[in-house]
This record gives sequence, structure tokens and C-alpha cells, in this order.
Amino acid sequence: MIRLKPECDAELNARQPRETIRHAGRRWVRAFPEDELQPHERRILDFEDYDIVVVRGTDSYCAFNNACPHLHLPFYERRKPAEVKTLNLPHTESTITSDHGLVCRWHQSCFDLFSGEIRNWAQLQQDGTAPGYEHTGDISKNPARLTVYPCRIQDGYLWIGLD
Repeated sequence: MIRLKPECDAELNARQPRETIRHAGRRWVRAFPEDELQPHERRILDFEDYDIVVVRGTDSYCAFNNACPHLHLPFYERRKPAEVKTLNLPHTESTITSDHGLVCRWHQSCFDLFSGEIRNWAQLQQDGTAPGYEHTGDISKNPARLTVYPCRIQDGYLWIGLD
């Protein structure tokens, strides 16, 4: 079972208790009021086993696992900027394109935010490593889809389908 970390759950539920419902064969978790996130903003929800990034578009929401499916590194940092610099991590974050693509900051693969499909695979060196991240090894043989989660609005709240 997937659960929020206690501190994140407490923060999100400070206003109202969290609800979980079954609908259309899925378990849906109420995330937050739909107007808490403005268009083109994002929020990272901290679950016990992984983080989910929620992005609000102009007229829709999308949610996805915050880990690159190839390297299991975060698309978006929860660390403070000073920590990122100390750890020699990319100074940029992953980007979202106007056509709902997610471009990974680690190796520039692009994923569709609604289907999780790979749109463009990484630009790799001849040995299969990402430029500047050779220490991560050959990633040419492990293309994998982005894990996406369905979103819906009900009674003024964003709900995320987890299974």
C-alpha cells in the first residue's frame, strides 16, 4: 500500500482530513483543493515509497513519479540549492514543454506527461553514457516509460489515482 510520509500527510491534512476512495477500479487519494495550484505551477507530494510531481496546466493536471525511470534520479529537487551545488548535481531542473512533454535534466529524454511514453530517447555518447554523467554507466539498454498517475477534479479537490 502506498502512503504519504507522516510529516507530509500532517501538512496536507492540516485543513481537512485526507480521503481515499475506490472509483472505476482505482484507489484515489485527495491531494489538495484545485485552486491551491495555479496554472503552470507544480508541487511535489511526498509518499512513503516515492514522490509524485503534480503539474497544473492551463486546463488540466498531470501527475508523475519524480524519479527518472532510467536512473531513478529526481526530475525536481527537494534539496536546498546549496546542497545541490555541493553534490555536483545539474543546476537546472527538468523542463515541461508546451505540448505536455517532460525533458529529463539528466539525459534529455522526453516523456509524454499523459501517457508516459518516451517521445525522444537520450542523446548518449558512443559508450551509452550521458555526457557529463559517465559515472552512471551505460543507460542505452534500459529505456523505460515514465510512471504517470491519472488526475481528476471532484467537489473542488484534485484526486490522484494510485493503482
